Amino acid sequence: MCTKGERNVDLFNDLVVSGVKTVIVMASDMGLAFDEHCTLEQKCLQIAQQSGMRVLGPNSLGILLLGRTLMLHFLL
Repeated sequence: MCTKGERNVDLFNDLVVSGVKTVIVMASDMGLAFDEHCTLEQKCLQIAQQSGMRVLGPNSLGILLLGRTLMLHFLL
């Protein structure tokens, strides 16, 4: 997922409904407040934990598996 942080709470909920089990997050502004109790990152993590979804990120550069010749990354 490569988005602005403000979109991610809704997107995480959509991913849960769709049955997604793993997500790579490349998002900006995840440290901003979701509400008076938590940040966007904390809220997304809460959603992921409740559903059993695994999360890599935010601010991940992706995954590199040299033995499998697999490289999933984000370039600017």
